[in-house]
Amino acid sequence: MRLALILGVIGFIVLCILMGKERVHLYMSKDGPKLEMTDANGKLRTMLGGDKDGPALMLYDEKGIGRAFLAALPDSPELILFDANEKGRASLVVDKKGPSLTLADEAAVVRTVLYVSKRGPSVCLADENGNLRASLQVLKDGPVISLSGPDGKDLKQIR
Repeated sequence: MRLALILGVIGFIVLCILMGKERVHLYMSKDGPKLEMTDANGKLRTMLGGDKDGPALMLYDEKGIGRAFLAALPDSPELILFDANEKGRASLVVDKKGPSLTLADEAAVVRTVLYVSKRGPSVCLADENGNLRASLQVLKDGPVISLSGPDGKDLKQIR
């Protein structure tokens, strides 16, 4: 399988060179191998690399701004999506505790977290300063709804 992938990449590179425009660059960096692909205008659009932590893929938009990052790290694969201002706005991570989805606003302040742990699923909502304001947990002994004021003090907890 690995040999087929390598031969496919090599074949693609040869095809690009024969077409007259070099759009694929394969090289060794100090961290490990890198494969870069550019569009017809020479803008970097895709970078695939690997280092001691594992493989990673970065996708760029037409302006050359990184918009999506995917990594297979040893303890947790992750996907991060960036806005046009290169701020991380959404991430999906699966680690030893379980899967989590994090959503941030335009200032890159985390506003929503959805995760599933051994205790159960949870949704956490934060204000514009990143302070936890509301959460819903579904635990084995029943659901818990928590509401907090701007100062972080509990206003109400319903079990």
